[in-house]
Amino acid sequence: MAAGRGFAANEYHAPVIVLGYRVWKQRFAGDPFIIGKPITDSGHLYTVVGVAPPGFHGLDEILDLQFWVPLGDLHELVANSPKEDSRHTQWVRIAPRLKPGVTQAQGIQELGVIAERLAQAHPESDKNNGFHIEPTNAPPPRGKKAFELFITALSAVALLVLCIACANVANLLLAQGAQRQREMAVRLALGAKRAQLLCQLLLESILLALAGGTVGILLYIWAAYALSSFRLNACCRTYSATGSTRCLSVITPVRK
Repeated sequence: MAAGRGFAANEYHAPVIVLGYRVWKQRFAGDPFIIGKPITDSGHLYTVVGVAPPGFHGLDEILDLQFWVPLGDLHELVANSPKEDSRHTQWVRIAPRLKPGVTQAQGIQELGVIAERLAQAHPESDKNNGFHIEPTNAPPPRGKKAFELFITALSAVALLVLCIACANVANLLLAQGAQRQREMAVRLALGAKRAQLLCQLLLESILLALAGGTVGILLYIWAAYALSSFRLNACCRTYSATGSTRCLSVITPVRK
């Protein structure tokens, strides 16, 4: 926490609130004494008990949530909110953590026992249900196929654009080479050596590659920053795009 604390076990229906870091900085000017002060939200009075750390968005990675209240206060903020005692409405998502020293296999085994007990106690709603454990850096099971399809389509589009750009550059270089045939012939006739012409062409290619590579790297850095700020709906994580020299290898054009 950037300040204060989270919710206590006895505050299920308490009028308390945890502020997001951004709204604390912008709306309350980073007031270091905000803890314990009352604020009004949606016409209801809440007492600030904590400020979330920077970059924390809860379990929803699409909406930029900037405040949290106990689950018992949901009906005061959301009209027609789901009933808490309904076992047929799946609207609460959780993100558990394994206890230090507990393996994933042990966690799956214990959750399996819990699923069996729930199925016996509530066969009308929990029969044939179970738990599926995925690491936090994996897409959610329900949206895994859609996520993989999205990434595949995005990669295919990027590859297609790269091929089109390479074809255009190749055509331009071929057209330029055809136009300079007469120039090269005149220089050879005036006594220029082939090594000198090759050095000149090599220097031009290096300058062109450096210029194109610089522009490509700048676009790459900008795109990586833009993708890092894009959050997918995945439990407790933000997908980030970071630099890689393997990615830079396709940026620099090669002129022959």
